[in-house]
Amino acid sequence: MRVLAIPALFASAFMLAGCGQGEAPQQAVAPAAPAAPVSTVTVRQIMLGLVIPAADVVWGVANEAPADDAAWEKVAASAAMIAEAGNLMSTGERVVDQAEWLTYVKAMRDAATAAAAGAAAKNVDQTSDAGNTLYETCDTCHMKYMLAREGK
Repeated sequence: MRVLAIPALFASAFMLAGCGQGEAPQQAVAPAAPAAPVSTVTVRQIMLGLVIPAADVVWGVANEAPADDAAWEKVAASAAMIAEAGNLMSTGERVVDQAEWLTYVKAMRDAATAAAAGAAAKNVDQTSDAGNTLYETCDTCHMKYMLAREGK
């Protein structure tokens, strides 16, 4: 009996050693990072398509208070779009220079966020004050960066 037990033991060891030999060990594969978005529009296009129409809505509150919830919602959404436009203008090739440009963009976002809060509260004075700050921020930035303002 002893003679049979030893070969059986070796045979079992060889079979166990061979288990899993045909399969490669599984490694966790991290998903590929999404590609960075590509800028498809210029600052001018953002201004003409997003900021100016939205700012007109925000600035309009000083002349005529929104009449109902839907009108206030439009003002809040317009202000939010200006803030989001600031995010667009602080990315990629649109960044003119790191120092002043980003300071102006942040000031625009902050004023637009304050206007959105005023509209959410249905507060004409708060929305108008934030709109005035937004106007001053835009005007100061345009003095530096808008070539048409310089006569060019």
